Amino acid sequence: MTVQSILIVSATASEIAPLVGLSSNVLEGRCVLLSERGGVAIWYLVAGVGAAPYAYNLGRTLAGKSFELVIGVGIAGSYNPHLRLGSVVAVGSDTFADYGVDDKGRFRSLFQIGLLDADFKPYTNGVLVCSSPLCVSSAIGLPVVSGITVASATGSHERIGLLSELYSADTETMEGASLFYCCLMEGVPFLSVRSVSNRVEPRDRNRWDIPLAVNNLCVEVLRIVDYVVGNSLGK
Repeated sequence: MTVQSILIVSATASEIAPLVGLSSNVLEGRCVLLSERGGVAIWYLVAGVGAAPYAYNLGRTLAGKSFELVIGVGIAGSYNPHLRLGSVVAVGSDTFADYGVDDKGRFRSLFQIGLLDADFKPYTNGVLVCSSPLCVSSAIGLPVVSGITVASATGSHERIGLLSELYSADTETMEGASLFYCCLMEGVPFLSVRSVSNRVEPRDRNRWDIPLAVNNLCVEVLRIVDYVVGNSLGK
């Protein structure tokens, strides 16, 4: 695969500010050229918080420019006790975890009630799967995990129990599945990279470590970009 341009996309500028040198005042939805590395143009997009703005801004960007690789990056909560704060992972699968109905107090997904075929594009058995060699072959040296995307960040024992039972996911974000959905629908190779900023537990920001997560994320993203540019995958 010849790579001429890479798009790095995050929900907020602060999640990747140490790498790109941007402030939190970067305009949402604006795709900017960061640099060129080895003849490869590196672009950056702040797509917005939440699945809807993220999908809109990323979809609009993909419609207007061509990229050989999209790298979605950001922080995440973790269900997996083996993932310490600051751990950086590649998300191999994701889904919109709370798309469904409340059936007399019992959550049922759109697949369970028959409103959506579990294998209708871009889904595979009800989840969105990244097929990029960078993820599948673990070429970038990161643990490959499963993720879920929610409209409201989880912060109660009841909801943690429900989502854990339904999905057995490792990580949780508010935008991850939008990256999968847009890129799979457009046929654009992509990679989802997340750094753990907190446990998924009853909400207590005093137990979070966002600076550590952001720093580790940026180190790994830069390494991945250098790998793609300098490796046979990028030539």
